[in-house]
Amino acid sequence: ITRPMALNENYKFKKKVFVFGGSFTYGVGVEDSMTFPYLLQKKYAELNILNFGAPGYAPLQALLLLKRSIMLNEIPSYVIVNYSYYHDNTNTLSRKSRETIVKFSNISKEEFMAVSKFPYARIENEDKLQIKYLDFKSFYKECPLRRHSALINFLETKYNEAEDKRYNSHKVSKLIIEKINRLCIKHNITLIIAGINNADPTKEMLAYCDTLGILNIDISVDLSVGSKYRIHPKDGHPNALAHREYANKYVEFFKKQPIN
Repeated sequence: ITRPMALNENYKFKKKVFVFGGSFTYGVGVEDSMTFPYLLQKKYAELNILNFGAPGYAPLQALLLLKRSIMLNEIPSYVIVNYSYYHDNTNTLSRKSRETIVKFSNISKEEFMAVSKFPYARIENEDKLQIKYLDFKSFYKECPLRRHSALINFLETKYNEAEDKRYNSHKVSKLIIEKINRLCIKHNITLIIAGINNADPTKEMLAYCDTLGILNIDISVDLSVGSKYRIHPKDGHPNALAHREYANKYVEFFKKQPIN
């Protein structure tokens, strides 16, 4: 949520701002009222800010959710996509990504697993983006004895990393953002890409957005081990202080690029 639920009706007819992203945007580890989309809603009461972030989401989910909203005639005035380099392998759903999802999802309901499908993207037919779906029931199986052999664990880890490179996941992310941009242009939506993780591939993506004329901003903070912005020394998700920094950076950005 981005405000007390009892107030939702007050925002029904205001300009919509869709905020997309993964676990950072969702706000893993902090109260809803401490997330940066919630803080931005408090700052910009004249807007209807909606947080579509969810753990395990990436720009591909942003594209699919935006398409669905437009089909339902729920067209926002602004779209914000919070991007990090680790979204690249989520977009392509490589083994490395599937391993992480299985590790943290805790999905155990057979009826859910029987019908669930995960979207993924590939580059096919002369650099064209193809979106496909993978059944959860055949999602990921680790190599036998991996948990008992350091050698097998090492080999599977290296295989997963090699597969990720083979899918050219960073280029896939670029193609997805291009699609989001074209969709926004078609429906007169202002698109903003935000770098939410301080890494070279994230910075490179923002530079690429510059070449496309897409508004972009670096909102990243230091989330390295020992940083004051982590929710826990062993968990690199941003804490409430980090979310305040994200919100402040957006506010400064909107002073130069008004959002109203």
